[in-house]
Amino acid sequence: MTTLGSLRATLAAAGRLPGDRPVQRALAVIVALASLTGLSLLVLQRFSPGDLVGLALGAGGFALGQRRPGLGVAVAALAPIVAAASGGSPMLVWTITVFAAVSVTLRGLGPVLVGVGVGAANYAAFLIADRSGWADPQALLGAAVPIAGAAVGAALSGRSALQAERDRRRLDVQATREAEVRRRIAEERLRIARDLHDTVGHQLAVVSMHLGNR
Repeated sequence: MTTLGSLRATLAAAGRLPGDRPVQRALAVIVALASLTGLSLLVLQRFSPGDLVGLALGAGGFALGQRRPGLGVAVAALAPIVAAASGGSPMLVWTITVFAAVSVTLRGLGPVLVGVGVGAANYAAFLIADRSGWADPQALLGAAVPIAGAAVGAALSGRSALQAERDRRRLDVQATREAEVRRRIAEERLRIARDLHDTVGHQLAVVSMHLGNR
């Protein structure tokens, strides 16, 4: 029997999860708005090159994840680390990594790997930027939210996969019923043809017999 995970991955890779498409579009709009807002803030305020690079990596990783989910989420996860290591702030880009985590789990990637990976990257970025110690609230929040986002994405993906499977089974049942109806119609036509053949043959035999008696 096909497991939910393999079913979700197969259908997602084939683009056959219609229930996910509105969510993916909404995520793309949110990331686009967040990127434009972040870019506007960078223009209006002083910023380091790391902020701009981090924002570009975050938005680029999200976009790349639409076709190559694994590579895309890896690039997005690097965004806050690069920003922090270059003297910028991970705060500007870490939310984009959360949306990237939701997006790629919707496409079938494992939520545990995605959530932990993105969460660890965000946690490291905040520690690099603030140097406040392992219990820094922002760092802990940055680690926790991607895990929750990946769980939400996996839940939505699982629901869509189950709905797709139910639709497939319903279509299979409908096709089976239609095939059965066609089979019965064909059998009835064959029976009628045989009856007609027997009747015509009998009538011809009777006519032949009468003609022979004359």
